[in-house]
Amino acid sequence: MEKRIMVIILIKVLAFAGSSNVSVKSFYVTEVCHRKTEKTYFSVFVILLIMIPITILGNTFVVIVIGFTPKLRKNTTYFVLLSLAFADFLVGCITVPINAKRVYNNKLFCLSKYACISVLYIECFLSIASMTHLFSIAIERYLSLKIPFQFTLSESSASIYKWLLSVWVYAFFWSFLGIFKWNKSTRFPIIKYIFNYSSIVYDPRNGSCILDNQFYFTTVYVVCFCLPAILMGYIYYFVYKTTLRHIHQISQSEIGELNLRTSRRKLRQQKLFTSVFIVFLVYVSCWLPTFVFVFLKFYNENLIYQFKNKEPLIFRIMVIIVGEILPPLNSALNPVIYVMHNKKFRTSAQLILNKIFFKHIKGKNTTEMAVNLNKPF
Repeated sequence: MEKRIMVIILIKVLAFAGSSNVSVKSFYVTEVCHRKTEKTYFSVFVILLIMIPITILGNTFVVIVIGFTPKLRKNTTYFVLLSLAFADFLVGCITVPINAKRVYNNKLFCLSKYACISVLYIECFLSIASMTHLFSIAIERYLSLKIPFQFTLSESSASIYKWLLSVWVYAFFWSFLGIFKWNKSTRFPIIKYIFNYSSIVYDPRNGSCILDNQFYFTTVYVVCFCLPAILMGYIYYFVYKTTLRHIHQISQSEIGELNLRTSRRKLRQQKLFTSVFIVFLVYVSCWLPTFVFVFLKFYNENLIYQFKNKEPLIFRIMVIIVGEILPPLNSALNPVIYVMHNKKFRTSAQLILNKIFFKHIKGKNTTEMAVNLNKPF
């Protein structure tokens, strides 16, 4: 009799558990997500909170300055920088706040599965878009120096819009492929796997939200980061040598008046390219450590575990810096670089600020800024 009662009770408990699976998951989420934030993670959380307004306001300012300055907007490089600033703006609005929430919950993902899928996809999408924007600027500069006459004739508003559209579509294509699981036996994500072959691992019971997709990440890092970085290194070297040649020609006055004006124009363009080069260096400095760490985790996990067991504190600090601080720092620093290393941008920004805050002041400085801005690129 007692055994029969116990069996009945057990059946009812199992039935209740099966019918209230959502409640059980909610209990786990509540349990793991309401633990007190560790001091280290709280410090990182504060840093990310500071980055959010800096990233949003800084990149909004860049979009406004370039968007409302026709002289800058007509230049291909500035127009691509406007698009890059929009990508950084989205980073500040979406990925950094969600990552800050995760850090506050001791690096546990405490949002819904849809939020997990969205943030993983958007983070991958925007990081690829940023690198592709920088690579497209390098290609544009290279073509303008290598075949200046043919490339100038092909430049138009329509071609620039198509160029930027292709950049965003390219980033969307690669990030979309990351949703599907790649493995050794699958040469390519086939259509029949679209709805039942996801690479996203989400478990609210332990706060996990990751892309388990080793071969996809390897392909993306090689195709979307390593190869463009190598090509950009060659392009920057080519631009550097061309700049030295133009400086020598101008100083020696070995060319005619028309060619002299052309060389000076190219020299001003290459000064703009210098600020873009700094943006590229910052991007590589912020993302390369993350890529190296992920590669080591994929292909030499024993080395990671050995270092973690030998120097746990240093390892934890390194993971926090590489994984949580450096990637969003890249989006926050770009507006600062434009202001510090780009005279045309500073002049345009000052004119816009004067129009907004000092409408009643019209003097020599404003006139001089307008004259400097109207000089050809």
